Amino acid sequence: MAKITIVGAGGYVFPFRLIGDLLSYPALRGSTLTLMDIDADRLERTAGATRALVAHHGFPTTVESTTDRRAALAGATT
Repeated sequence: MAKITIVGAGGYVFPFRLIGDLLSYPALRGSTLTLMDIDADRLERTAGATRALVAHHGFPTTVESTTDRRAALAGATT
């Protein structure tokens, strides 16, 4: 499955709406979503909301979060 990385995921409104849009496609629901931001607290707020959304809908999506840009982009689908 695809690895989708969102850099700047601590922004909440835009990243969370983007995540909702991505997960509206059944073909992407089995993907790994890697959320990256330099602000760990803001990043975890978005990651937590994303995990709750995934759990609520029972999607097989994997949610990762990191403050390391290189790690976030490693293996991401281009």
